Amino acid sequence: MRLAFYKQQALNYCHKQKEQGGIWWFWFFVIPISSLLAYMLLGYLKILPEQEGIPRHLYIITGVTLWLLFSDSVLMPYKSINQYKSYFTRREIPLGGLLTAWIPERLITLGIQLLFCLFIVLGAWPIELYSLLIFSLITIAGFLFFNAVGSLLAVFGLLFPSLSKLIETLNRFMIFMSAAIFPLPDAEEVELLKIINPYYVFLDNGRSALFGFDVNMLHVAAWFGLALFFMMFLYLRLPKIESSVREFLQ
Repeated sequence: MRLAFYKQQALNYCHKQKEQGGIWWFWFFVIPISSLLAYMLLGYLKILPEQEGIPRHLYIITGVTLWLLFSDSVLMPYKSINQYKSYFTRREIPLGGLLTAWIPERLITLGIQLLFCLFIVLGAWPIELYSLLIFSLITIAGFLFFNAVGSLLAVFGLLFPSLSKLIETLNRFMIFMSAAIFPLPDAEEVELLKIINPYYVFLDNGRSALFGFDVNMLHVAAWFGLALFFMMFLYLRLPKIESSVREFLQ
């Protein structure tokens, strides 16, 4: 039942794009990459210096693409429970389906953004297959971590709806602390921040892997291990959590 629900969500998204008219395919691809093009303009305007020899526009588009992927993984479970809460209350989908109902639709947009980013980078920078593999593994690990965190926060959002605004505000602020656009300095005062900030760990190491620079896999593995713990907790406790949430909402 859950797979059928996901498939229907993806089909609904494609159908909604077709309703735009005869050039629906144009909007299908242009809308997801429009935000990336806007950020790339910062690089071409030479507002920021080059970082580690990476051209400005490549540095920014890679960072922003990963940040959009990770931040959506945190925020979209919140939006999913608001949009599909009626399905949950009518017992048409379980809590797990409610938390992941956003994935079929949003992954299409995120996939287009990621492919566009790789197309731009591969056209301007020599990327080795090994580097691309490490980049993919770090990206997947980051997606799983932030999706697990977002799912846990979304459960609290069901119980305390006002919490969502706070989480969304903090999440949006993290773009400045993740080195997506503005690199963090090498000063000792921010070294601890780089370690305890999962946005920075996954984003900076993912970008470094793609461009062939050194990667701190120890930090990545530590945060990914925490992601596995969160996912295992959700998997084992989800039936109990679901029953408690239903009792609270009644």
